[in-house]
Amino acid sequence: MRSSLTGAKAVRVLLVLVLTVTAGAMLVRMHGFELQVKSLPVVQQTAGIVFELRNIFGDHVGGAEIVVAGRHKITTDEFGVASLSGVSAGDVGVSISAPGYREVSLNVHLSPGKNLVVFRNETALVPSGFAVDFHVYWNTVSGGLAKAIAEISLYNGTNVPVYVTECDVVYPGEASTLRLLDSEQAFVDFGVMSSVADVVSHPETALKIASGRVVQASPVVLPGTPKDGEMYTLRLVSTHDLSIPRDQRNIVTLVDEMDYDGDWDPHVP
Repeated sequence: MRSSLTGAKAVRVLLVLVLTVTAGAMLVRMHGFELQVKSLPVVQQTAGIVFELRNIFGDHVGGAEIVVAGRHKITTDEFGVASLSGVSAGDVGVSISAPGYREVSLNVHLSPGKNLVVFRNETALVPSGFAVDFHVYWNTVSGGLAKAIAEISLYNGTNVPVYVTECDVVYPGEASTLRLLDSEQAFVDFGVMSSVADVVSHPETALKIASGRVVQASPVVLPGTPKDGEMYTLRLVSTHDLSIPRDQRNIVTLVDEMDYDGDWDPHVP
């Protein structure tokens, strides 16, 4: 609006504004003119998300497919990690599937920015059947001597008890075999760290693992001087029915490479 000054007189123009606030808009009335100012919607905030998947033993789960909000699909790498960006913040549905594991479906709340979602311990992926975990590593003890350890864990993901009848570790050199279940006391010692493992004596000695139970065996001290890169093999025999002949039972064979572990925990980080 223009105003002009003529001579020594000044003309004062007084504007009277009447403001009326309505939901989502503001009306400005100015001497017959009406201006509507609309409030613009806030741009929806987005989130990034990083998943880390581990199983109940503490190992990374690679090759798992993760579906976010029903349409975003990503796959975990060898370290059990997958990431996604540009997801709307708020509650989103997440489903996870991986070979040998039960499917997981749940809602996750995403805050604007970066979100880290870790599945481990109580939220870890659970095997859909009988599963065996095997690791070998070494560390130094007093006097600087190298000590080699084998860690073995078992999980019964079936609906019936599983009976373990044999468990051997084959180590390098002359391909010697360390039999971990060669006596009834050995069965007791094997499961002594777990209160959910039972030893049965008939019709033969076996370690009984109930459905949904985890058994962590006592750490096994391996003979000899360990060397990085040497391969150790676990052979474990199990069955759902002890009346089944020995040569028809299930055999699990796992191989792991010996390496140094400074914190005595092969699952960390």
